[in-house]
Amino acid sequence: MDRRAMTLSSFSRRALLVAAPVLWAGSARAEDDHGILFVGNSLTYWNNLPLIVQSLFDASGGPSYRVSNVSGPDFGLQDHWRVRRARRAIARGGWDYVVLQQGPSSLPESRQTLRDYTRRFADLIVASGARPALYSVWPQRQHARSFPRAIESYELAAADVGALLFPVATAWLAALLRDPALELYEADGLHPTLAGSCLAAMVMHAVLTGRSPVGAPASWRLRDGRPIELPPERAALLQAAAAEATSAA
Repeated sequence: MDRRAMTLSSFSRRALLVAAPVLWAGSARAEDDHGILFVGNSLTYWNNLPLIVQSLFDASGGPSYRVSNVSGPDFGLQDHWRVRRARRAIARGGWDYVVLQQGPSSLPESRQTLRDYTRRFADLIVASGARPALYSVWPQRQHARSFPRAIESYELAAADVGALLFPVATAWLAALLRDPALELYEADGLHPTLAGSCLAAMVMHAVLTGRSPVGAPASWRLRDGRPIELPPERAALLQAAAAEATSAA
C-alpha cells in the first residue's frame, strides 16, 4: 500500500486510540446545514471515517454535513449506554442522523445486545429529532464465514426500529468476491485499510443521497487539505461493490 496516502490511518491511531470514549467534531462550514453523529468503536474512528464521509459529500455534491464522533476502543452499544457520553451528545440535538456501530455481532449473544441497545438508543435519537442509522461492519478476516450472520444481525437491528441501514459488510463481501486479493483489511485482520474505509463512506453517501456511487471521484481532499487518493481501477471496483450493496438494500 502507498503509505503516503495512508496518513489518515496513522493520524487516527495517534489521536483516538485511547482507553475512554472520545467526543470530537470535524471541521464545520457556515453552509453545513446537516449533522451526523457517529457512535461506535475503532471500526468507526480508524482512518477517521466520519471525516472521509464528510469530504466525500463535499467532493460529490449533495448536502453539506458537519460530523461528530463518540467512540471508544472495543466499545459495544451497551458500553456507550453505560458511559453516557453518547447519550448526552444525542440529547444536545442538531443531528439529522445518529449512526450506531458495534462489532460484527454475528454470535447470538452479541446480536441480541445489538438489537436491545439499538432500541434504547433509537428512542433517544427519535426524541432528539434525528433518525437512527446502523453501520453494518465486517467480521475479522479469519472469521470470513461469519459475513452472512453479521449482515443479518444489523439488518434485524435496523428493521426493529425503522433505522437506515448502511450495508457496509455487504459491500465488503461484494468487493472481496470480485477480487479476493483486495486489501480491505489491515495486517491485524480486523481494521480497515484506507480503501476499506472509503468503501464504507461510499455506501453511506449512496444511502443518504439515493445516488449510485459509480463514477464518483476517485480522489478528494479533507477540509484541512489532506488527500484521499485511490487508484482509478480500485476506485471503480469499490464503487461497483457499493452500488451492488446499496441497490440490494
